[in-house]
Amino acid sequence: MKTISKSIFVLFLLLNIFLFSLEDDQGKFDVVSTTQKPPDSLKSEETLLKQFENFQENIKDKIKALESANALQLEQLTHRLEALESTNNLKLQDGRRVLYSKQEELFCLKQQSGDNLPRNCREVKERGYDFSTTYPIKPDFAPKATRVRCDLEKHGGGWTYILNRFDGSQSFDFDIEEYKNGFGKLSGEFWLGLDNINYLTGYKVNELLVELVDWNDTLVFAHYDRFRVGNEDEDYIMTVSGYNGTAGDSLGGSTNMKFSTKSKDFDSWPSGSCAKTFDSSWWFQDCMGCLLTGKYLKGNVSSEQRGKIMYWHKFQGSIYSLKEARMMVRPRI
Repeated sequence: MKTISKSIFVLFLLLNIFLFSLEDDQGKFDVVSTTQKPPDSLKSEETLLKQFENFQENIKDKIKALESANALQLEQLTHRLEALESTNNLKLQDGRRVLYSKQEELFCLKQQSGDNLPRNCREVKERGYDFSTTYPIKPDFAPKATRVRCDLEKHGGGWTYILNRFDGSQSFDFDIEEYKNGFGKLSGEFWLGLDNINYLTGYKVNELLVELVDWNDTLVFAHYDRFRVGNEDEDYIMTVSGYNGTAGDSLGGSTNMKFSTKSKDFDSWPSGSCAKTFDSSWWFQDCMGCLLTGKYLKGNVSSEQRGKIMYWHKFQGSIYSLKEARMMVRPRI
């Protein structure tokens, strides 16, 4: 830009010198002239005017060339800037991944024994960690440490995931053993396992956060002040109360229900088994409140799939399969 400005300045300086020279010659001619200019003078003036016009055209052409070069340079600079921004964003994402990995590694190094591990994600946050990733914990009465996914940011942070679904990559069509031990990957979709949920919630008061997303990317939530899952001897009975949120209370009707699977029917439906009829496992009462372990389909489904999908009755109904569902627990202070 500075080079272009200097070039234009030099051109206009030359133009001014030329005009000054023309005016000076004209002045000299007028001093000695009579009322009528001689023919030679007229020819000389015409020549000068023609030279001036040519000079003016020359300047215009050079200015256009400079403007064109300037536009090309500007476009090239814009492309370079966009390329740098794209590279920068990739480097930033890679840096964040490295940072998450290093923080997790540091966390593990600091915990030299199982007794020193936090009992849940709330304690992870209380120890100064604020990245939402996976951490090892050892809940009260758990025989060994386990790795969990923590959300340390939303709604005050300190939440431990017990269910995560967002793309349908993980089947949830299992019986009691799989639901007891857990399945899936913490980096993707998973069920934490009824035993682990019991270790987290069975011995102290916990709250539950359910987050749901439909196919228009509308996010709603259901928060419960109290949530507990019993142990295996209690058939993993679930109690829940104290709803508030934007999703509507579709889980409260299943409070005090045991966990039903195809081989263990504990629902209150007199006509049959909810787990067998709807091909899934859950804390069923009369089958139609909600089912976050149902089939992963997209949006509205046929009547044959009614109640067999991942749904929340108070949010979009029982023939609409949701896009995302998350269940997270946290000890109450």
